[in-house]
Amino acid sequence: MKKLLSLITSALLFCGLSISAPAQSIYEYLHGVAWTQIEPLPTSEDISIPGTISITKNTTFTDKDIIIETGGILEIKNGASLTLQSTSIFIENGGTIKITDGTLKLKNRSNIDNNGTMIVEKAGKLNVTYGFFRVEPQGTFINNGKFTGYKGKNLNATLSQIKKFDSAFDLSDHVVYLRVIPDSASDIFPCGTNIDLFYRIDTIRTDYRYTLTLTNGKLNFTHPEQTPSEIYTPELISSLRARVAEYDPPAENYAHIQRQSCFYYNNKDGTLFAEGHSYFADGEGIVDCVTEAIL
Repeated sequence: MKKLLSLITSALLFCGLSISAPAQSIYEYLHGVAWTQIEPLPTSEDISIPGTISITKNTTFTDKDIIIETGGILEIKNGASLTLQSTSIFIENGGTIKITDGTLKLKNRSNIDNNGTMIVEKAGKLNVTYGFFRVEPQGTFINNGKFTGYKGKNLNATLSQIKKFDSAFDLSDHVVYLRVIPDSASDIFPCGTNIDLFYRIDTIRTDYRYTLTLTNGKLNFTHPEQTPSEIYTPELISSLRARVAEYDPPAENYAHIQRQSCFYYNNKDGTLFAEGHSYFADGEGIVDCVTEAIL
């Protein structure tokens, strides 16, 4: 039903019409039920975190959509575990997940889409047993703790393989697409852990990619012949930043809309693309998606 309402609302917004409803119902529709204190836990499938929520005891979410709003913080501490079962977390730009000294577990096709900040402290653990973990170009992932995947495989050790090729490698400089699948008949995504890391400059995702595939205990690591620093010289980085700064995005006049822009650079032909998404505040309804080349 919410998907249908989202499409209807998008149409109304495009037509320049407004929706008349009480403020709280508008908020719940666009964001989900506001979660402002740990007890009692919201029973709604759609939960929004506008402030700070601290998980201090073992908690499991099943079949929920959690939106961490701009300025919202979800912190896991005191050794607690937060387990996601068929649950999606969308972190808005300006939202944060912080695993201080607890564990976040993704199970049963759960996923996290990070457009904000995710921090795993030294005593924290992020375990993707079965699901998808994405860090978009405008998001940041800082991992100082333990990062594990399929069958508890140590992904820190897997990522350390890149260090042997590029001593300057820093995970926070990359867009991250992680897929952990324990059972699959697909040739594209076989059982195991697959990580694609795209080098980025600010909010620019480049076509420079590291790929690590861990299947049946065997690691396959592919990368370009040169390191990112050899390709993306200070002069090229300065030029790309200047081109982004000159970009004039389309005007946005919709209510309850958050616009997020990111960029994609093709080093082969020097093309820089700007991609702008206009989201409802829950990240679900896309009003427009404009992709254009910046010459």
